[in-house]
Amino acid sequence: MTGDDELIERLRRTLRAEAAAITPGRGASRFAAPAGRGGGTRRRGSRRRYVVLSGAVAVAAAAAVLAALALPGQPRRQGVFVGPGGRGSSSVGNTTTSTNAATTPTNAPATPTTAGNLPQSAAPAGFEPLSVTFVTSNLGWVAGTAPCGNRLCVALERTTDGGYTWSEAPAPLPEVSFPATDASAIAGGAAGLLVRFANGRDGWIVVTSPVTSVIFATHDGGAHWGRVALQGFTSGDKISDLEASGGRVFAVWDEPGVGVEVAGSLDSRDAWKTTTLAVPIGAGPVPVTQLVLQKSAGWILQVNRTVVGGASVDPAGRWSSWTPPCTGANGPAYLAASSPADSVAVCGVGQWGPPSSPPPGWTPNSRWLYASRDGGASFAPVAQLPGGVEGTVVTTASPETIVASSVYGLSASFDGGHSWHVVYSGGTVTYAGFTSETQGVAIATMPSAQSASGSGRSAVSSSATLLMTHDGGRTWTPVLFGASS
Repeated sequence: MTGDDELIERLRRTLRAEAAAITPGRGASRFAAPAGRGGGTRRRGSRRRYVVLSGAVAVAAAAAVLAALALPGQPRRQGVFVGPGGRGSSSVGNTTTSTNAATTPTNAPATPTTAGNLPQSAAPAGFEPLSVTFVTSNLGWVAGTAPCGNRLCVALERTTDGGYTWSEAPAPLPEVSFPATDASAIAGGAAGLLVRFANGRDGWIVVTSPVTSVIFATHDGGAHWGRVALQGFTSGDKISDLEASGGRVFAVWDEPGVGVEVAGSLDSRDAWKTTTLAVPIGAGPVPVTQLVLQKSAGWILQVNRTVVGGASVDPAGRWSSWTPPCTGANGPAYLAASSPADSVAVCGVGQWGPPSSPPPGWTPNSRWLYASRDGGASFAPVAQLPGGVEGTVVTTASPETIVASSVYGLSASFDGGHSWHVVYSGGTVTYAGFTSETQGVAIATMPSAQSASGSGRSAVSSSATLLMTHDGGRTWTPVLFGASS
């Protein structure tokens, strides 16, 4: 038995012992922070976030329990996509123009969509969507959590008609359950869930707890799942990201004292090889590794408050050093690509002090859009983003269409980043990605309750919502899991 297997077995025994002491009939409460990333085979950009789940099991102090347990049979659930003009649909708001100076929209969207005015049926009946992946415009999966006795287990939904209807799919059934009920733990993000499929047969689910990450793979469309072992990945490591494209799948993680590690395999088999990249983690307190793939091209961007370094991959799957955008901006950067040649980056300029290579007309602590048309070999500044457009989540369907997170929810540009429109309002968007130039997905979280914890600090419960667009990002509409079609 390996050290990782021994750890998991010990966690299983702890969970079973604690579960035996639970008073029957008490359901699990959920506390969710920004969560999940998802996208299609052609992933066009995102930023990884996490979800913190609170189970009924009271484990000591800040302990966490991660175990792979059988999920009892659950009733078949149906979801329905409400198209533009239907219940819960959003509308395009007012336009703001950005040249080289930030501007602030004067009005909120004409009809904002918020958690308060969504129909009751929009709330998942026990299902919380946290990560999404599409491999064609019709075929996609959503991973989330659902009640599993007194616990929360991973649940998987599948669509074959572009997100208009959903049905239950087999899942690998790992569980995340631990007492994270204070606001600081929720904000920090103590657990995560990620689903990716490369095609209709080959897929992966990553479950991350404060203890470690576990990867499950399927090569028969989700009928069977098995654990993936990565060379050099220990029980204390956590997967930063996993993406599949161009016939390959890659997973990345930060190895303290070593740097960024990447493991890759052909997507049709579990034959992973690990490479230590010449990319440092950085000296800041919060290293963030971004992985972006477009067909056979791909990039790794390491940010630790500022841009630390990067790597790129060739069609043969070999990684080498790459100079990412905004290395002299003295701030973070967030990357997305619409093709192997075309990519964009949202960069914080002067966030941590004067930049060494600022764009013309920059102002301190401003956000700028950069673009590359040569596969990431060079990036040029396009414009300063308007006030309210944050860009910590960014995706692009084409060089002209760019969608970014904002204080309103989602803002979009349809002219390459020169002018911006509020296209969705009603929650904090934690992921957005395009499957095609017209179809895209997003995950938004909306605070739903606030209460006092035993320590005197407040705890905010959030509910996650899957959003879809079928018109190139101009309107985004919630998918109503649990609603009848």
